[in-house]
Amino acid sequence: MPAFPFSEILDGLPTITIIDIGALPDDKVLYRPLMRRGLARVVGFQPDQRPREALAEAARGPHHYRAEVIGDGSPCRYHRCEDPAFSSVCAPDTALIARFQNLKSQMRVVETSDARTVTLDAVPEAASLDFLKVTARGVGAGTLAAGEAALARTLAVHIHVALVPLYHGQPGFAEIDTSLTARGFRFHKFAGLGGRTFKPLVAGDNPNAPLSQFLWADAVYVRDFMGFDDLEEESLLKLTIILHELYSAYDLAALALRAFDAKTEAGLWPAYVKRLTSRRVSATGSSKK
Repeated sequence: MPAFPFSEILDGLPTITIIDIGALPDDKVLYRPLMRRGLARVVGFQPDQRPREALAEAARGPHHYRAEVIGDGSPCRYHRCEDPAFSSVCAPDTALIARFQNLKSQMRVVETSDARTVTLDAVPEAASLDFLKVTARGVGAGTLAAGEAALARTLAVHIHVALVPLYHGQPGFAEIDTSLTARGFRFHKFAGLGGRTFKPLVAGDNPNAPLSQFLWADAVYVRDFMGFDDLEEESLLKLTIILHELYSAYDLAALALRAFDAKTEAGLWPAYVKRLTSRRVSATGSSKK
Protein backbone atom coordinates (compact mmCIF):
# COMPACT_ATOMS: atom_id res chain seq x y z
CA MET A 1 0.00 0.00 0.00
CA PRO A 2 1.30 3.48 -0.81
CA ALA A 3 1.92 5.96 2.00
CA PHE A 4 -1.04 7.99 0.70
CA PRO A 5 -3.29 7.85 -2.39
CA PHE A 6 -2.04 9.96 -5.27
CA SER A 7 -5.52 11.49 -5.50
CA GLU A 8 -4.48 13.61 -2.50
CA ILE A 9 -2.11 15.38 -4.91
CA LEU A 10 -4.40 15.57 -7.93
CA ASP A 11 -8.11 14.98 -8.56
CA GLY A 12 -9.56 13.51 -11.74
CA LEU A 13 -6.89 10.88 -12.35
CA PRO A 14 -6.77 9.10 -15.72
CA THR A 15 -7.76 5.46 -16.18
CA ILE A 16 -4.88 2.97 -16.47
CA THR A 17 -5.34 0.30 -19.16
CA ILE A 18 -3.96 -3.01 -17.88
CA ILE A 19 -3.45 -6.28 -19.74
CA ASP A 20 -2.86 -9.26 -17.45
CA ILE A 21 -1.50 -12.38 -19.15
CA GLY A 22 -2.09 -15.29 -16.80
CA ALA A 23 -4.68 -13.50 -14.66
CA LEU A 24 -5.79 -15.38 -11.55
CA PRO A 25 -8.56 -14.75 -8.98
CA ASP A 26 -6.53 -13.43 -6.06
CA ASP A 27 -7.58 -10.79 -3.54
CA LYS A 28 -3.94 -9.72 -3.32
CA VAL A 29 -3.65 -8.96 -7.03
CA LEU A 30 -1.27 -6.06 -7.51
CA TYR A 31 -3.61 -3.60 -9.19
CA ARG A 32 -6.83 -4.35 -7.25
CA PRO A 33 -6.70 -1.00 -5.35
CA LEU A 34 -6.85 0.81 -8.70
CA MET A 35 -9.81 -1.34 -9.76
CA ARG A 36 -11.71 -0.55 -6.58
CA ARG A 37 -11.24 3.18 -7.10
CA GLY A 38 -12.28 3.07 -10.75
CA LEU A 39 -8.80 3.94 -11.99
CA ALA A 40 -8.16 0.77 -14.02
CA ARG A 41 -9.54 -1.03 -17.04
CA VAL A 42 -8.36 -4.65 -17.01
CA VAL A 43 -8.24 -7.15 -19.85
CA GLY A 44 -7.16 -10.52 -18.49
CA PHE A 45 -6.11 -13.66 -20.34
CA GLN A 46 -6.56 -17.04 -18.68
CA PRO A 47 -6.95 -20.25 -20.76
CA ASP A 48 -8.01 -22.30 -17.70
CA GLN A 49 -11.80 -22.24 -17.50
CA ARG A 50 -12.37 -22.31 -13.73
CA PRO A 51 -10.14 -19.38 -12.74
CA ARG A 52 -11.35 -17.42 -15.78
CA GLU A 53 -14.98 -17.91 -14.79
CA ALA A 54 -14.19 -16.90 -11.22
CA LEU A 55 -12.56 -13.73 -12.51
CA ALA A 56 -15.49 -12.93 -14.79
CA GLU A 57 -18.02 -13.53 -12.01
CA ALA A 58 -16.23 -11.13 -9.68
CA ALA A 59 -15.59 -8.51 -12.36
CA ARG A 60 -17.19 -5.10 -12.03
CA GLY A 61 -17.04 -2.17 -14.39
CA PRO A 62 -15.06 -2.30 -17.65
CA HIS A 63 -12.99 -5.42 -16.86
CA HIS A 64 -13.23 -8.61 -18.91
CA TYR A 65 -11.35 -11.89 -19.26
CA ARG A 66 -10.54 -13.97 -22.32
CA ALA A 67 -9.45 -17.56 -22.98
CA GLU A 68 -6.78 -16.96 -25.63
CA VAL A 69 -3.15 -17.91 -25.13
CA ILE A 70 -0.93 -14.87 -25.77
CA GLY A 71 2.18 -15.72 -27.80
CA ASP A 72 3.80 -15.15 -31.17
CA GLY A 73 0.80 -16.24 -33.26
CA SER A 74 1.99 -19.79 -33.88
CA PRO A 75 0.30 -23.05 -32.78
CA CYS A 76 1.17 -24.32 -29.32
CA ARG A 77 0.48 -27.16 -26.91
CA TYR A 78 -1.05 -25.81 -23.71
CA HIS A 79 -0.34 -27.73 -20.50
CA ARG A 80 -2.96 -27.23 -17.79
CA CYS A 81 -1.49 -28.03 -14.39
CA GLU A 82 -3.05 -29.00 -11.07
CA ASP A 83 -2.35 -25.48 -9.84
CA PRO A 84 -3.42 -23.05 -12.62
CA ALA A 85 -0.57 -20.71 -11.68
CA PHE A 86 1.84 -23.26 -13.17
CA SER A 87 -0.04 -23.94 -16.43
CA SER A 88 2.10 -23.13 -19.45
CA VAL A 89 2.78 -23.52 -23.15
CA CYS A 90 5.96 -25.28 -22.00
CA ALA A 91 5.97 -28.81 -20.58
CA PRO A 92 7.19 -29.13 -16.97
CA ASP A 93 10.63 -30.69 -16.52
CA THR A 94 9.47 -33.54 -14.30
CA ALA A 95 12.96 -34.74 -13.44
CA LEU A 96 14.02 -31.29 -12.24
CA ILE A 97 10.90 -30.38 -10.28
CA ALA A 98 11.00 -33.73 -8.49
CA ARG A 99 14.06 -32.42 -6.61
CA PHE A 100 11.97 -29.80 -4.82
CA GLN A 101 9.28 -29.82 -2.16
CA ASN A 102 5.66 -29.56 -3.32
CA LEU A 103 6.32 -28.78 -6.98
CA LYS A 104 5.62 -32.17 -8.52
CA SER A 105 2.01 -32.17 -7.33
CA GLN A 106 1.34 -28.50 -8.13
CA MET A 107 2.86 -28.81 -11.60
CA ARG A 108 1.23 -32.13 -12.47
CA VAL A 109 -0.25 -31.83 -15.95
CA VAL A 110 -3.95 -32.72 -15.85
CA GLU A 111 -4.78 -31.83 -19.45
CA THR A 112 -3.05 -30.82 -22.66
CA SER A 113 -4.70 -29.14 -25.63
CA ASP A 114 -3.75 -27.64 -28.97
CA ALA A 115 -4.15 -23.90 -29.38
CA ARG A 116 -3.09 -21.11 -31.67
CA THR A 117 -1.55 -18.24 -29.81
CA VAL A 118 -2.74 -14.66 -30.26
CA THR A 119 -0.20 -11.86 -30.44
CA LEU A 120 -0.39 -8.95 -28.04
CA ASP A 121 -0.60 -6.60 -31.01
CA ALA A 122 -3.80 -8.39 -32.14
CA VAL A 123 -5.57 -7.49 -28.88
CA PRO A 124 -7.71 -4.38 -29.56
CA GLU A 125 -7.22 -2.98 -26.04
CA ALA A 126 -3.44 -3.09 -26.51
CA ALA A 127 -3.79 0.03 -28.65
CA SER A 128 -4.08 1.98 -25.39
CA LEU A 129 -1.99 -0.28 -23.15
CA ASP A 130 -0.35 1.41 -20.16
CA PHE A 131 0.66 -1.45 -17.86
CA LEU A 132 1.46 -5.03 -18.87
CA LYS A 133 1.42 -7.77 -16.23
CA VAL A 134 2.69 -11.21 -17.25
CA THR A 135 2.50 -14.01 -14.71
CA ALA A 136 1.98 -16.82 -17.24
CA ARG A 137 4.93 -19.21 -17.27
CA GLY A 138 6.86 -19.63 -20.51
CA VAL A 139 6.45 -16.17 -22.03
CA GLY A 140 9.66 -15.27 -23.83
CA ALA A 141 11.26 -12.95 -26.35
CA GLY A 142 9.08 -14.26 -29.20
CA THR A 143 5.91 -13.20 -27.43
CA LEU A 144 7.37 -9.80 -26.61
CA ALA A 145 8.61 -9.29 -30.18
CA ALA A 146 5.12 -10.12 -31.50
CA GLY A 147 3.78 -7.33 -29.28
CA GLU A 148 6.17 -4.71 -30.62
CA ALA A 149 3.55 -2.01 -31.26
CA ALA A 150 1.84 -2.57 -27.91
CA LEU A 151 5.10 -2.46 -26.00
CA ALA A 152 6.05 0.79 -27.72
CA ARG A 153 3.08 2.38 -25.91
CA THR A 154 3.52 0.53 -22.61
CA LEU A 155 4.84 2.44 -19.60
CA ALA A 156 5.70 -0.43 -17.26
CA VAL A 157 5.94 -4.23 -17.39
CA HIS A 158 5.56 -6.61 -14.44
CA ILE A 159 6.72 -10.04 -15.64
CA HIS A 160 7.39 -13.50 -14.21
CA VAL A 161 10.97 -14.58 -14.90
CA ALA A 162 12.61 -17.97 -14.47
CA LEU A 163 15.80 -18.07 -12.42
CA VAL A 164 15.91 -21.85 -12.87
CA PRO A 165 14.02 -23.35 -15.85
CA LEU A 166 11.25 -25.55 -14.44
CA TYR A 167 9.88 -26.27 -17.93
CA HIS A 168 11.44 -27.62 -21.10
CA GLY A 169 12.36 -24.69 -23.34
CA GLN A 170 11.39 -22.09 -20.77
CA PRO A 171 13.00 -18.68 -21.43
CA GLY A 172 15.29 -17.44 -18.68
CA PHE A 173 15.63 -14.09 -16.97
CA ALA A 174 18.49 -13.04 -19.25
CA GLU A 175 16.34 -13.45 -22.36
CA ILE A 176 13.51 -11.37 -20.90
CA ASP A 177 15.90 -8.68 -19.70
CA THR A 178 17.61 -8.43 -23.09
CA SER A 179 14.29 -8.25 -24.94
CA LEU A 180 12.75 -5.54 -22.75
CA THR A 181 15.94 -3.49 -22.57
CA ALA A 182 16.09 -3.48 -26.36
CA ARG A 183 12.55 -2.06 -26.38
CA GLY A 184 13.31 0.98 -24.24
CA PHE A 185 12.72 -0.35 -20.73
CA ARG A 186 15.04 -0.41 -17.73
CA PHE A 187 14.94 -2.96 -14.95
CA HIS A 188 13.55 -1.34 -11.80
CA LYS A 189 13.13 -3.99 -9.10
CA PHE A 190 12.14 -7.50 -8.16
CA ALA A 191 8.61 -7.48 -6.79
CA GLY A 192 8.89 -10.94 -5.32
CA LEU A 193 11.08 -14.04 -5.25
CA GLY A 194 9.90 -17.61 -5.03
CA GLY A 195 11.42 -21.04 -4.65
CA ARG A 196 11.37 -24.31 -2.76
CA THR A 197 13.66 -26.36 -0.58
CA PHE A 198 15.46 -29.34 -1.99
CA LYS A 199 13.91 -32.58 -0.71
CA PRO A 200 13.74 -33.86 1.97
CA LEU A 201 14.14 -30.60 3.92
CA VAL A 202 11.28 -28.19 4.65
CA ALA A 203 11.65 -24.54 5.65
CA GLY A 204 9.77 -24.41 8.95
CA ASP A 205 6.25 -25.74 8.46
CA ASN A 206 5.77 -24.32 4.96
CA PRO A 207 6.51 -26.70 2.06
CA ASN A 208 6.20 -23.77 -0.38
CA ALA A 209 8.89 -21.66 1.27
CA PRO A 210 12.48 -21.55 -0.04
CA LEU A 211 15.51 -22.01 2.17
CA SER A 212 18.27 -20.77 -0.10
CA GLN A 213 17.33 -21.81 -3.64
CA PHE A 214 15.23 -19.27 -5.53
CA LEU A 215 13.57 -20.53 -8.70
CA TRP A 216 11.55 -17.61 -10.05
CA ALA A 217 10.84 -13.92 -9.53
CA ASP A 218 8.55 -11.11 -10.64
CA ALA A 219 10.60 -8.41 -12.34
CA VAL A 220 9.44 -4.83 -12.88
CA TYR A 221 10.57 -2.85 -15.91
CA VAL A 222 9.84 0.83 -16.47
CA ARG A 223 10.33 3.15 -19.42
CA ASP A 224 13.93 4.36 -19.44
CA PHE A 225 14.10 7.25 -16.96
CA MET A 226 16.70 8.95 -19.15
CA GLY A 227 13.92 9.43 -21.70
CA PHE A 228 11.16 10.72 -19.44
CA ASP A 229 11.35 14.12 -21.14
CA ASP A 230 10.32 12.45 -24.41
CA LEU A 231 7.10 10.99 -22.99
CA GLU A 232 3.76 12.69 -23.48
CA GLU A 233 2.08 14.51 -20.58
CA GLU A 234 -0.62 11.88 -19.97
CA SER A 235 1.95 9.07 -20.13
CA LEU A 236 4.05 10.76 -17.47
CA LEU A 237 1.04 11.19 -15.21
CA LYS A 238 -0.04 7.56 -15.68
CA LEU A 239 3.49 6.34 -15.02
CA THR A 240 3.62 8.41 -11.83
CA ILE A 241 0.37 6.76 -10.67
CA ILE A 242 1.62 3.24 -11.49
CA LEU A 243 4.90 3.76 -9.65
CA HIS A 244 3.31 5.43 -6.65
CA GLU A 245 0.22 3.25 -6.21
CA LEU A 246 1.52 -0.20 -7.20
CA TYR A 247 5.16 -0.17 -6.11
CA SER A 248 5.63 2.67 -3.61
CA ALA A 249 8.49 3.70 -5.91
CA TYR A 250 8.33 7.29 -4.70
CA ASP A 251 11.71 8.45 -5.98
CA LEU A 252 11.09 7.30 -9.55
CA ALA A 253 7.48 8.52 -9.38
CA ALA A 254 8.79 11.95 -8.34
CA LEU A 255 11.15 11.96 -11.32
CA ALA A 256 8.27 11.23 -13.69
CA LEU A 257 6.12 13.87 -12.01
CA ARG A 258 8.87 16.46 -12.33
CA ALA A 259 9.02 15.77 -16.08
CA PHE A 260 5.22 16.16 -16.16
CA ASP A 261 5.50 19.52 -14.42
CA ALA A 262 8.13 20.66 -16.90
CA LYS A 263 5.67 20.09 -19.74
CA THR A 264 2.51 21.39 -18.06
CA GLU A 265 3.64 23.86 -15.38
CA ALA A 266 1.14 22.08 -13.10
CA GLY A 267 3.36 22.53 -10.03
CA LEU A 268 2.59 19.07 -8.62
CA TRP A 269 6.16 17.96 -7.92
CA PRO A 270 6.80 20.32 -4.95
CA ALA A 271 3.52 19.26 -3.31
CA TYR A 272 4.33 15.59 -3.86
CA VAL A 273 7.83 15.82 -2.39
CA LYS A 274 6.53 17.85 0.56
CA ARG A 275 3.83 15.24 1.18
CA LEU A 276 6.42 12.46 1.11
CA THR A 277 9.00 14.13 3.31
CA SER A 278 6.41 15.27 5.85
CA ARG A 279 5.55 11.62 6.42
CA ARG A 280 9.17 10.42 6.47
CA VAL A 281 8.50 7.68 3.92
CA SER A 282 10.71 4.62 4.35
CA ALA A 283 12.31 2.50 1.66
CA THR A 284 9.67 -0.18 2.25
CA GLY A 285 6.81 2.17 1.51
CA SER A 286 5.62 2.69 5.07
CA SER A 287 5.44 6.15 6.51
CA LYS A 288 5.58 7.97 9.81
CA LYS A 289 4.34 11.40 10.74
